[in-house]
Amino acid sequence: MVYKKNAQGFTIVEAIIVTAVLAAVTVMAFPNFVEFFRMQEETMEETAMSEIKNALAAYADDNGQLPGAGTWAADLAPYSSLSQQAIAIDQWEQPRAYRKISSNETYRSATVNIDYAVVYGHGPERGLGDSGVNVNLSASLTSVSDYSSLKAEFGDYMVKYTNYKEQIRNYEITEQRLKDISAALSSYATTRFNEAVVGGTGTAEEIYYPPSEPADISSPVADTADYNNTVEAELDNFYPSGTGNRISTDESDDALRKQEMEYLMRFLGLPDTHCCSALDANETAFFYYSNPRPRLPGPSCGTRPTTSQRKLPPRVRVEHDDCG
Repeated sequence: MVYKKNAQGFTIVEAIIVTAVLAAVTVMAFPNFVEFFRMQEETMEETAMSEIKNALAAYADDNGQLPGAGTWAADLAPYSSLSQQAIAIDQWEQPRAYRKISSNETYRSATVNIDYAVVYGHGPERGLGDSGVNVNLSASLTSVSDYSSLKAEFGDYMVKYTNYKEQIRNYEITEQRLKDISAALSSYATTRFNEAVVGGTGTAEEIYYPPSEPADISSPVADTADYNNTVEAELDNFYPSGTGNRISTDESDDALRKQEMEYLMRFLGLPDTHCCSALDANETAFFYYSNPRPRLPGPSCGTRPTTSQRKLPPRVRVEHDDCG
């Protein structure tokens, strides 16, 4: 006798049992799926915040400062693989908060401007998770001590960055440039003075430094001192035609001052970059004064040395000097 298999498939009871089992498995597995996607979002947020911190470092290195609050995401985009929107908006489609404060701090008896910035994201709970705290950066970050003590609340994301290292490095670069310029000026003037002495024409009252415009050139006490003829003749031959042979000290025309300071650097055998400070993004040109006035208590300025008087050493400064 031949028996045939039942080809009717599952009975209703069997189908109900299978469906119930699948439903139970799904219910048990669902929290794991939710947790998996949550962890994936959190990992992506951590990666994005790390990218933002790297972009802050790159921006500070290029610009000597950190971006402002209004344009921070757009400013950082060229320094990151993230788009402007991905910088400004977190994984949960909520805006990240950004705040920057600045502080003038003393380094080697000089004042250096330092920026401190915080980027803050409130995470999936929007600051209302276990701690129930929603951090307001405007209120929480008002001083350097706030920056040091600020911590992310539970479930939140935060990166902090300061351009302290970059600014200290830029200060040291600027300081070295000033030292190099002073040494080059001294070497040049000593050589020209010795040549004049050997030639029987050297005097202590003459100026052997390349001449600059005085800071008060439009006033009655403009520079009337004698500059060594050899120096002036050398400058005439070195500077481009039509530029004159006195270095500008015009505070209102940084472009002209920068151009003429670059000429002076070439004249002294220094790189063009020595013309300027490294402490700001614009590389502001130094101020050079070949025959400065003495500083008096008050503060006030003494009379500029004239033809028959001994001269002060030249000054090269980051900022305009009223006694220059």
